Amino acid sequence: MSQRSDTRRDRADRQRTWSDDRTGTLPAGGAATSRSPARVARAAPPANRRHNLRRRPAGRAQPTTRCWQAVAAVIIAGTTAATTSCAPAPPPAAVTLTKDTVLSERIARIHHDRATVRLHDLTDHPWHHVRIFHEPVTRDYIQRTIGTPIHMPDIFTTRGHILVFTNHDGTVVRTVYTTPNNLTPGHYSNQVMLRPHSQPGTPTLRLTDPVPPSPPRPETPRT
Repeated sequence: MSQRSDTRRDRADRQRTWSDDRTGTLPAGGAATSRSPARVARAAPPANRRHNLRRRPAGRAQPTTRCWQAVAAVIIAGTTAATTSCAPAPPPAAVTLTKDTVLSERIARIHHDRATVRLHDLTDHPWHHVRIFHEPVTRDYIQRTIGTPIHMPDIFTTRGHILVFTNHDGTVVRTVYTTPNNLTPGHYSNQVMLRPHSQPGTPTLRLTDPVPPSPPRPETPRT
């Protein structure tokens, strides 16, 4: 009978010890069992575990965020470039027609001197091509020919010529008119030569262009 009671008591003690090990509590007597400290140590994480974790500096973008930012920057740059390339070019600035008295006198002197002179040498500014229009001529026709707005009367009726000097890319350098009617209308390069006719008394000069930008042809005014 005594042996059976000891067996029951030992079984109860083992069951209580197993329960204490699982819950991590100490027995009623206050002494830790031989197995409970190890289980408690495994169950409870170290107090400094959070401090051992690597902290990311505040404000630094994550790799995924930086990747998306780079993609967004490329898309925005491409959109901006496409918008800029598709934007229409600004219209050319308007030019004003003015009278060139000095050039008129230099051209008229060719008749008196009976000399051959290059038109470029008679001007005080660089240019590559010149278009000469005979009066009468409309402003609309000149604008459509040179591709640039021009401040002038609707119809030019002065007894003379309009000369539009341009660069090699067509940019207008200067627009003037000379008097009297002594030039041949057309499109010429800066190598065009002015020479008087062999027959004295002929008011119109002969224009010879050794390197014409296009076959010289008279500009027919449209009114």
